[in-house]
Amino acid sequence: MIKNKLLRAAILSLAAINIISFAACSKKSTSSTANGTTIYGKVTKVNGKDITITVGTWKGGQGGSNQGTPPGSSGSNSSNQGTSSNSSQSAPPSNNNGSSNSASQGTPPDMLTLTKETKTITISDASIIKKQNMAAPGSSSSNSSAGSSASLSDITVGSVLKLTYTSGKLSSVEIVGGMNGGSAPGGTGGGSGSPTVTGTGAYTKSGTASDQKISAASSNQSGIRISDGKTLTLTNSAITKSGKTTSEDESNFYGLNAGVAALNKSTIKLSNSSITTDADGANAAFAYGSGSTVTLDNVIINTSANSSRGLDATFGGTVNANKVTISTKGAHCAALATDRGEGTINVTNSKAVTSGTDSPAIYSTGKITVSESVLTGLGAEAMVIEGKNSITLKNCQATGTINNGVMMYQSTSGDAAVGTSNLSITGGSLTVKAGATFFITNTDAVITLNNTKLTGTATLIKAAATSRWGQTGSNGGNVTLTANSEDISGNVTVDKISTAAMTLNKSVYTGTINKENTAKSVSIKLSKDSTWKVTGTSYLTSITDADTTLSNIKDNGNTIYYDSTNSTNSWLNGKTVSLSGGGKLTPAK
Repeated sequence: MIKNKLLRAAILSLAAINIISFAACSKKSTSSTANGTTIYGKVTKVNGKDITITVGTWKGGQGGSNQGTPPGSSGSNSSNQGTSSNSSQSAPPSNNNGSSNSASQGTPPDMLTLTKETKTITISDASIIKKQNMAAPGSSSSNSSAGSSASLSDITVGSVLKLTYTSGKLSSVEIVGGMNGGSAPGGTGGGSGSPTVTGTGAYTKSGTASDQKISAASSNQSGIRISDGKTLTLTNSAITKSGKTTSEDESNFYGLNAGVAALNKSTIKLSNSSITTDADGANAAFAYGSGSTVTLDNVIINTSANSSRGLDATFGGTVNANKVTISTKGAHCAALATDRGEGTINVTNSKAVTSGTDSPAIYSTGKITVSESVLTGLGAEAMVIEGKNSITLKNCQATGTINNGVMMYQSTSGDAAVGTSNLSITGGSLTVKAGATFFITNTDAVITLNNTKLTGTATLIKAAATSRWGQTGSNGGNVTLTANSEDISGNVTVDKISTAAMTLNKSVYTGTINKENTAKSVSIKLSKDSTWKVTGTSYLTSITDADTTLSNIKDNGNTIYYDSTNSTNSWLNGKTVSLSGGGKLTPAK
């Protein structure tokens, strides 16, 4: 949950300050020996040299790991050293993903008791990697010298690692278990892809049925739970779910305690029915694992407790919905959501309203496509995209009420692969009532607008770093926005480590760009049939205009500064050009 992320961030901050005292204060503290400090963890994500682990305590009682951060985590090992899903970052104001740490992910042969702390380390020197021989870690023979040499390719999702720090520097990485762990189903989103809490189902029959009243009141019990490649087709039925989950991670990653759950290449087809959940960690319709599909037609969904999304897909699962009405009331409850390992959601002719805190209408760590629908986030943004994932809207009416209209970011939690966030909106409308229409931080983002009505605030784009996500100095936002047949307005604000590029095709833009002259880079490109209505002094790294007379720039007496040393501006020959409204386009000094 988001509150958990905030709490863990606070814990990690305290840990960094008080790490020297850990060994004396807690049996679960980082193990310190004459050879250095030891941490154990299970790998949840591998991205080249960057390895994300869930920290754990070794069950043998020696060398156990902890709640703390590695000595020197301020950056002694790499750019990502000490960065975790919690690293002094509050969770996104919209992250409905529940706790995004794999606290309850399965552990190979019960080697570890996993905590709710994750860390990302960078192994820049492969020579320090070893495979442990048969002796148990924590024993006298578990030192790195007792193992055989290994490589980065030997570290996979599910591997258990022993990390040793000497004088604050990562000095040894030993693979002590799970060496055949393989990758998580669904691909790049992290997580082991294997639940530890099995869960039960009130209804587990495959086949075809109708007119059922299904109630699940026990903890970890789903209303409908279909697994192992089976198929259920159900009509004219009502599913109700009460009874809290014992693990929000398991609920959010694997569908534990859901109203309806299709697991392990299974299929559920539900029509003319309803799903109602009233318990924490009770997602309504859930598809877990590649090959698992939930298809809904004419279904009413209501969730009222926390961490209970409407539609959810993880680790390659798919949810298809038509004529679905979704209402969520709890915190961290997006109407449409994907989580660990990516997932796919396709929605048509539907309506979704979220009213809880930090609950956007859509939260994507996968691929979400929606058409001919109404999407309203009353307690958060209209949409959030994390990492290398996407949202595509066609002829939808989307509204964001709190924080921003759309947020595109990377939390570094392991829930989403690092890469470019993509948003495409065609037709319909986007209404924004707070913050920026588009807020981008700690990621690259591409936004494409096609004949969409935007009603926003004074800020169209904000690309900037925050203290919540990423490593200071490299956690800015980089956004490319293309507007086709648009009439858009609002200022573009960009900080010193962020960039923005706008392209206008048959469009009208009204606003000021980089008024404070803070951007690392900002540019605009206008087609001949586009117009920029300038509302204040603007600073551009580059400007390209198919209308070389610049008559499509309505300057309103304002000055536009450009970088005369940038090759893109060579067509201006470093000159000052008088504009038709009394302003000018002139080189910045």
